[in-house]
Amino acid sequence: MLLTLVSRVLGFVRIAVIGGIFGASGEADVLNAVFTIPNNLRKLLAEGAFSSAFIPVLSSSLIRDKTGAASHKIARNIL
Repeated sequence: MLLTLVSRVLGFVRIAVIGGIFGASGEADVLNAVFTIPNNLRKLLAEGAFSSAFIPVLSSSLIRDKTGAASHKIARNIL
């Protein structure tokens, strides 16, 4: 919980510094987008729908195919 608080404070400081340096400009929008894209990818891949959809498919493939060939094919195609 403490690390979450520190992360939130540092995020606020980052936004304040960007706002202080660039103001309301296109450059500030680009910087915000650059920081937002990795966060959204993390949410999608690590915390979100991708994991909840991919893991059951991969698990059932591993159960059906003991050699693992089908599982490797699924992982290669998706990733």
